[in-house]
Amino acid sequence: MFEDLAAAQEAGRLGRQVTRAEAAELLDVRETDIRHLHRAGYLTPIRHVHSRWQRRREDPAVPLYRLGDLHALQDRDDIDWAAVRAAAGPGRRSPFAALPNAAQT
Repeated sequence: MFEDLAAAQEAGRLGRQVTRAEAAELLDVRETDIRHLHRAGYLTPIRHVHSRWQRRREDPAVPLYRLGDLHALQDRDDIDWAAVRAAAGPGRRSPFAALPNAAQT
């Protein structure tokens, strides 16, 4: 029988699913940065859901990301988060834009 309540609560928290906007807010980056990370294969949605404006007969279009994956991404040493955040002004190009597509790596 599993009795570690703290471990179960932490697993539940890290398994929480967030939208692209919530992921961007958590990482303190723009939504376009999240799109670049997804395109480059650094971040993969765990599933897609329908938006409230989307027809139900259409495929779900809203990606959901796992909170634990975002924390792991945030801990990567090969990403200069300060540089990414410094480029967050309107019209400024994301450093992630230069990342190759996942299929090209």
